[in-house]
Amino acid sequence: MISIAKYFILFIVCILFLSINVNDKPLFGHIYGVISPATETVQDTIQGFFSDSYSHTHKVSKQLFDNSVPKMKDKISSKLSAPAGKPQEKIKRQEQEELDSLIKDHSKR
Repeated sequence: MISIAKYFILFIVCILFLSINVNDKPLFGHIYGVISPATETVQDTIQGFFSDSYSHTHKVSKQLFDNSVPKMKDKISSKLSAPAGKPQEKIKRQEQEELDSLIKDHSKR
């Protein structure tokens, strides 16, 4: 708690110091006039870095998404597979009831 108070007091002292008028201009204005070209260069560099990083990330994410969707639909080309919609064998009514009861019992778990 004491360190927070120290930082707050230091912050207030810095603001008061930078507010002192020198030649009808606050001290901060003089400092800003000297360092503003460097800060603008740093700001432009950082902004360009984040812009490039965002566009690269967007490009890679789009490629990952595009590659995750299959380009062709799967289909069975074997003639040994069962025709669609037709069962391979006839199931007796009793067997069908037993299968239905197994499914019901399993779905209750």
